[in-house]
Amino acid sequence: ASQRLEQVPRGREEDPGEGRRILEAVFEPLPDGLHMLPALPSGELGLLVLSPGGDGGAATCSLDFGILESAAPRAGWGAPFLHRGDERSELRVRLCDVEEGTGRC
Repeated sequence: ASQRLEQVPRGREEDPGEGRRILEAVFEPLPDGLHMLPALPSGELGLLVLSPGGDGGAATCSLDFGILESAAPRAGWGAPFLHRGDERSELRVRLCDVEEGTGRC
């Protein structure tokens, strides 16, 4: 997506509507199921993790990038995805340090 956004023309467009077409392609709706966290993931899955700070207050939350290593749905959960408000299922996530200059982990 970042590479496509860099292609958006700055200033005057040579082809009218080119910038709009690029933005529409970048922000097109995702396929069904892509925004869900599977209850039993297969393969590596990248996550954005919102974690409370040391005092548990919302003002000190941090946003981290990580790789999902495993998921253990709460007892009795039968759906193929985890619910966003679920506080009883367990996730094991390997947090990544992202290099600001390259975007690599």
